[in-house]
Order: sequence, then structure tokens, then C-alpha cells
Amino acid sequence: MQISIYPDTNTLSREAAQFIVRLANEAIVTHGRFTIALSGGSTPKVLYSLLGDEPYRSQIDWAQVDIFWSDERCVEMYRTFGTNRIPKFDLMQLGMGPEGHTASLFPHQESLHEQQRLVMPVIVPKPPPARLTFTPPLLNAARYVLFLVTGADKADALQAVLEGEYQPDEYPAQIVRPDNGEVIWMLDNAAAARLKTK
Repeated sequence: MQISIYPDTNTLSREAAQFIVRLANEAIVTHGRFTIALSGGSTPKVLYSLLGDEPYRSQIDWAQVDIFWSDERCVEMYRTFGTNRIPKFDLMQLGMGPEGHTASLFPHQESLHEQQRLVMPVIVPKPPPARLTFTPPLLNAARYVLFLVTGADKADALQAVLEGEYQPDEYPAQIVRPDNGEVIWMLDNAAAARLKTK
């Protein structure tokens, strides 16, 4: 696991954009495509803007990129896949909420224990409540998981996720531990304020 702390969202977003450009080009050279799963929320807005503008836009061959969303507002159907059919994303970009949720995996939800479905409908305690989310088997199949976390309102949960006891029912972001991948955390100073190890 890598943890990097930045002074503000703009700096964090520039570093994340450079990281994505590097991984995209590496994946395209290695296996001809780059697959990335992106999260919603406000934290990655600056990053997405940067990737859509120069100089970053022209540094990626977008025709070779497959983009997915790690969670979405509700659709009522699901499909069951065997574990041998789990897609392996090159990069899964996630955020984390003030209570430690990620994607739309919230504390004490059955979705945290899902092992068959890769995507499932959930009802969450935050509006809008009806959503779709990637489940742990899909999140943990990624080659890289990049968490972008900003804001003082996330400092307590972030400390619990990174330095506390393993309690994924309480802090769902802890469940993201790729079997054959790497987790990278990019944090601003406000989110990292309570971390003992910096």
C-alpha cells in the first residue's frame, strides 16, 4: 500500500492525472487496452477535468481505453457471474465518504459480503438511496486501486481505515484489498490530519 499526502485537491488531482496517464500507456503497450473504473462524488471532479484537457488528454490513446463506473444510481436488474469471469481492471479509481464507504458499499450492508454478483443494486442511507455498486470480488480483482480522499470531514474515518483494526462492516473502504494488485491512497492534508504515520 502506498499513501501520499498533498497540500490541496488541485495538487492531488494533477498527481492522480499523471499516475493515470502512466498506467494507461503501460497497459496499452502491454496488452493493447486500458480498463479503468471511475467513482462519482465531488473529489474526482478536478481530476476528470484535467484528463479531459491538455496536456493530459493527448497523452492517452483514448480509442484504446474502456471506462466504467464503480457505482451508479439504480437499475433493478443484476446478473450473476462465476468468479472465473471477473474482469480485471487495470485501474479502479475510488473515493471514500465521511463514514468510510466506497463505491456504494456502505457500513453494515449485505453488499459487503457479496461473493457471487459483481454488480448489485443497493439501498443506501445517502440520497439518492437506490444505486448500483461494484462488489468486493470485482473491486479486489483490479491491478491498481487509486483512492482519492479530500476534506477534513473524512479524517476520522480515514484514520480508522488505514490505521485502525480491520472492521470492513464498520469501514467498507477496508474491504478493498486486491489479491494481485496494489492500493494507492492520494490524500490532501485535511483528510490526512489524524493519521499517526505520515
